[in-house]
Amino acid sequence: MTIGRKSLIATLSVVVMLLSANQSHSRRVVRCRGSRFARCNGQRVPCPQQCPDTCQMDCETCKAVCSCDKPGGVCQDPRFIGGDGIMFYFHGKKDKDFCLVSDSDVHINAHFMGKRGKGMGRDFTWVHSIGLLFCGTHRFFLGAKKVATWNDSLDQLAIALDGKSITLPQDEGASLSVSPLKMIITRLHPNNEVSVEVEDKFKITARVVPITPEESRIHSYGITSDDCFAHLELSFKFYSLSPHVTGVLGQTYATDYTSPINVGLPMPVMGGKEKYLSSNLFATDCKVSRFRGEVEEEKIQDFSILDLNWVAVAWSAAGRQIHIYTDTVHASRNKLPTAKNNLVDFMQSVTINNKCYYLSLLACLFSVQYTHFAFSSFILFICSISIHINYCDYPDTN
Repeated sequence: MTIGRKSLIATLSVVVMLLSANQSHSRRVVRCRGSRFARCNGQRVPCPQQCPDTCQMDCETCKAVCSCDKPGGVCQDPRFIGGDGIMFYFHGKKDKDFCLVSDSDVHINAHFMGKRGKGMGRDFTWVHSIGLLFCGTHRFFLGAKKVATWNDSLDQLAIALDGKSITLPQDEGASLSVSPLKMIITRLHPNNEVSVEVEDKFKITARVVPITPEESRIHSYGITSDDCFAHLELSFKFYSLSPHVTGVLGQTYATDYTSPINVGLPMPVMGGKEKYLSSNLFATDCKVSRFRGEVEEEKIQDFSILDLNWVAVAWSAAGRQIHIYTDTVHASRNKLPTAKNNLVDFMQSVTINNKCYYLSLLACLFSVQYTHFAFSSFILFICSISIHINYCDYPDTN
């Protein structure tokens, strides 16, 4: 009896080991590539059981993580994981484009595809494609092709840069480098999955997936045989967003962002879709847009706090060396003095004597060279105050 029990236990142990090995074998294996990931470069790790086919390698921790459950994830009926780690849904509207991220030098829109559910007051929606503007006015498109019947062995990704289609060899690890843009596009799987990375800007992982008949049945999507609604599952990672970034996803990375999401709800929803609506996939006309294409222009025109670092202006007159130093000037837009007051203060300063006049003129011309004319009245005001403090209001001690 004891021998029979031992045999049974041994047999069950072997079965468990075989099942575990089979489950591990059926799971996708991911790895890090590149010399910068020396710690785990080439190390192969199976996906977690909860996402056996849709994980990514975290090359900082050398662990496989579910793509849709990490900050920057956008999957399903768009389910977002914000930069703050909070999960929310944003349904948008079918056949419309919405701003996901908008910053001074990068803008990302998403085109929503969808289907109105029977008896529903809203559309079921998924992200069909994304359009990126970056490095000035370069345009990158990434989307899913329309597919009736899904076949894992066929690639259904559409990729284009500045209107020109891009085709990658269907081999895992195949890549295309666009040197002038410091951009690299890499296949993470022979079909339907790529990563797009622009050095020091962002990295996007995209995977094309269908709505399966089982998903349609469970959620009452009503998917028919003529269209499996192939769509994108996305994962974003950003390297250099500004503190004032906006957009459905982008705002969750802003320094002053406080989530309005009620995390206690089973389906917390981000509202305000009108703010994020764009006229097309590459438009930057959503109400919260901050894209300018040039970082330098944005820094001057759009910051609510201006940082104007001026070089010292030196002036020598009547045997005395006069130095005017203006360090960092902080001024809120809504506190700018009026043009009339600027002119009065300036005229008061320049009528003291000719030396003040010439010094004022020199400082103002210098400042206009390095600022936009929209702020010239403000600069004029600062110039006159500087002259009052540094020279005009004080007697010559020589």
